[in-house]
Amino acid sequence: MAKVLYIDDDESPTLLKAMARLLKPEGAEVDLASDLASGLALARQKDYDLFILDGLEGKCWDFGREFPASCERTLIFSSNIRVIATAQRLGVFYVEKPEYEQVVDFYRLRFGKK
Repeated sequence: MAKVLYIDDDESPTLLKAMARLLKPEGAEVDLASDLASGLALARQKDYDLFILDGLEGKCWDFGREFPASCERTLIFSSNIRVIATAQRLGVFYVEKPEYEQVVDFYRLRFGKK
């Protein structure tokens, strides 16, 4: 079972929980954080297999500075063209919103089906 941390600064708890509902049937153990500070605190406490960062208004790179070796374990989920361009330049995986199914496909490729 892969351990996933999903960080999304959206104010809707429903949207935050949507990713957990998508990945749990795939066998993922999903922790949720509603802001970067909470996500960083969780990441310091637990060894995660995958970090999914929802753009975070471009602050997702602060996460990378704290966890520089996490690039191969990070997926950026964003519709911000500057965030996507930076992800491409740095070689970080990304999925354009609102393609939730692509996140599930990425998870299956990395960790297999349940």
